[in-house]
Amino acid sequence: YNILWSDPLLADKLFPVETFGVHQSHRSKHNQTMQTFGRDVTERFCAREKLSLVIRSHQFRKSGKGYELMHDGWLMRVFSARNYNGRHANDGGLLLVGRSS
Repeated sequence: YNILWSDPLLADKLFPVETFGVHQSHRSKHNQTMQTFGRDVTERFCAREKLSLVIRSHQFRKSGKGYELMHDGWLMRVFSARNYNGRHANDGGLLLVGRSS
């Protein structure tokens, strides 16, 4: 599946329990290239690639901060565009990466 445009699944009011696996995204109306993926997919990917975190940035969130830690800490969403499209009062996020001492 397309890892660049795929979106993580999280529990919300409509789906109180996290969904696992890979599924067709509601955002993929025409060419069906976008998927959604569950926490299990993120955890398996991190284990296989020996990663402690996946950072992604293309998905806008209407409210909240400019970042969100997801999938039990294996995935972080960072969205830097503040007041997206001039219509949303969202905060932008910035991720600083440095070496530990």
